[in-house]
Amino acid sequence: MTNDTWAAKVATQLEHVVKHGMPDCYTGVEDWLFDFYPDLPWDPVESAKVAHVLLISHAGVLEAFQTRFAFDLATELKLHIYMSGEMLGKIL
Repeated sequence: MTNDTWAAKVATQLEHVVKHGMPDCYTGVEDWLFDFYPDLPWDPVESAKVAHVLLISHAGVLEAFQTRFAFDLATELKLHIYMSGEMLGKIL
């Protein structure tokens, strides 16, 4: 799956959560993030690439997510990109 395709899949999931709300099994966004991140590639470099595509190509859904849940997922993804690079630096 390409990074663009993967990002589009994740964006579709985000759109669903924005439209229908957080499922009842979650106590909040922070709890939901535990299930969100496994939807990204497990390889740190690929995961960072998909997060980058989400930030660039799907900014609208990230803004809608922030409006709906008062949580800045775009900043969270930027932190994820940074941490993926840090982790990769420690691996290499």
